[in-house]
Amino acid sequence: HIIQKFLLKNADKISSVSKQDKKKFEEISNNVTLIENGFNAQEPKGNKEKNTFLFVGRISKNKNVEKLIELFSQLKIDYKLTLVGRDFDNLIPKLTKKIKDNDLGEKIKIIPGATNPTLAKLYSASEYFVSASKYEGFGITAIESMHYNCKSILNIIPTYIDFASNGRGHTINFEGDTAHKELAKAISSKYDLKKAKTYADSFLWKKKIGEFVKLYGSLF
Repeated sequence: HIIQKFLLKNADKISSVSKQDKKKFEEISNNVTLIENGFNAQEPKGNKEKNTFLFVGRISKNKNVEKLIELFSQLKIDYKLTLVGRDFDNLIPKLTKKIKDNDLGEKIKIIPGATNPTLAKLYSASEYFVSASKYEGFGITAIESMHYNCKSILNIIPTYIDFASNGRGHTINFEGDTAHKELAKAISSKYDLKKAKTYADSFLWKKKIGEFVKLYGSLF
């Protein structure tokens, strides 16, 4: 950390990928620029399948995937929930058992990893994107979901509050006592999908690259 602080303090420019990181770096340097993460994606194809839900991200403790299973087990509607991600904390065996014990095998499935074309199909077909993540450095998969016209239901953390503002999505307290009721309400709520896609597409790499060009140009 000492070496890192020395390097950052003496850097001509520092690029941070999130507002949270920017605040931390500004404690060390006044030369911090915010250039948030970008993504590449195909355009959405096909029709949405009603009451289909998708989570994409690491299967790790901070992603709170077990909470998703717990809450969806209480839903009164017919649904399909797909959980996509690599197992970072050896959680999949436990999650698989929880799904089986609650007789949810027909409703919830786990995909340990997916190629970009497969992800594009999953995003395109899913009506909703859900994340109960406890914290995010940035949260690029939520942005990707908006690009694919998913209705995003996100945990009430700073990053997600920004993403979901102005009708682009909904945030709920996944840790609260009434989380299952909030989830049901969010499912039936309205979403401004056009506004969400416009916002998400501002993060496409073909647009973000200009910010890096501008940053590098400022050094000369």
